[in-house]
This record gives sequence, structure tokens and C-alpha cells, in this order.
Amino acid sequence: MEVKFDEDYLEEKAEFIHALANPIRLKILQIIGKEKVCVNDISKILKIRQPNISQHLNILRNSGILKKKREGKTICYTIIRPGVMELLDDIDKILKK
Repeated sequence: MEVKFDEDYLEEKAEFIHALANPIRLKILQIIGKEKVCVNDISKILKIRQPNISQHLNILRNSGILKKKREGKTICYTIIRPGVMELLDDIDKILKK
């Protein structure tokens, strides 16, 4: 049996899954949901230092899940990948008994 793989697509897919595979990043996505949230707010909610939050946000942004927008001295994030929250809801359904 011969199976052909789209290596570039599989790399993109793995990077996307990796971006979601962290409890802090999952918490960040729950906080952002469908509205814009600023880094300082995320840091306060999670009680995690801003540099650590920024590293997680960069991973989510580099995987194409978030986009950032500077508003004065503040940087805010929104989810731009359609279906991410629905995917997380589907995972919840799979994991719940």
C-alpha cells in the first residue's frame, strides 16, 4: 500500500496542534473567546507574569490562531482562526463521559 503525504500541510497541522497542547494556552483561549483581550488583563486573570504570557501568546500567534493589535502602549489579541473555539468544545465533548 502506498500512502502519499503533504509534508508541508502535516507540519502546519502539527504546529497548530502543538500550539493548543498546553494548559496555559488553553486558558488564554478561554479568556479571549470571541472578544479582544489585552496582555495585562490575561496576566492578571491567570496570575502569571507578563513575559511568560507573551511567550504563550507568540506561540498562538505564530500558529495563526491569534492576531495582535497595538493600542497605545497596550497589545491586545483576538482569535482569527475560524473554528478554534468550536474545536475546543468538540474536544470537551469527546473527553466528557
